Amino acid sequence: MTTNAGAAELTKSMMGFTPSQQSGDEMAEIKRMFTPEFRNRLDAVISFNSLDRDIIMRVVDKFLMQLEQQLEEKKVEPTFTPALRAYLAEKGFDPQMGARPMARLIQDTIRSALADELLFGRLAHGGKVTVDLGQDQKIRLISKKSPPASPEPDPPSAKAPAPAGAFCFWLDGGGTGVTELYPITCDYWRHRGAAN
Repeated sequence: MTTNAGAAELTKSMMGFTPSQQSGDEMAEIKRMFTPEFRNRLDAVISFNSLDRDIIMRVVDKFLMQLEQQLEEKKVEPTFTPALRAYLAEKGFDPQMGARPMARLIQDTIRSALADELLFGRLAHGGKVTVDLGQDQKIRLISKKSPPASPEPDPPSAKAPAPAGAFCFWLDGGGTGVTELYPITCDYWRHRGAAN
């Protein structure tokens, strides 16, 4: 079990010449938040230091690798710029909450920017994209030419035997990106194949 109990107290600045709070001072907050019965069941209480810049960058890379894996399923090859990574490290980390806000930041910025391009834009059929941060602190997508779309397959050949009256299915995208499935008797394909 993890908790941020005591994290706020450790980040508060102290007045005077005494040093700021030290590790172990958060026990007062833990005692305040949890009943003695619950605390008695704990084997140990371990205090963690706040994350440093290198660890935060590793957390950013972990989240971006997860996004990259999801995009690979859609045949999209992303590249994330150092400026974007630095922005995520700065805005996605909170001293009290840690790296928890990072997922929400990536959802609100990168994923929402990619959504329209993946569904209706230049990345609908895959491709390469560089995700960068613009001067206005907004996400910029720089997509490279996507690979040529594979030609639609020819309808099933009349040479392929099928029982009379059986149904064949033809997938028709019509260039819209929406594929519809049409049941047609295989006799139709035999007749069409004989005519060609």
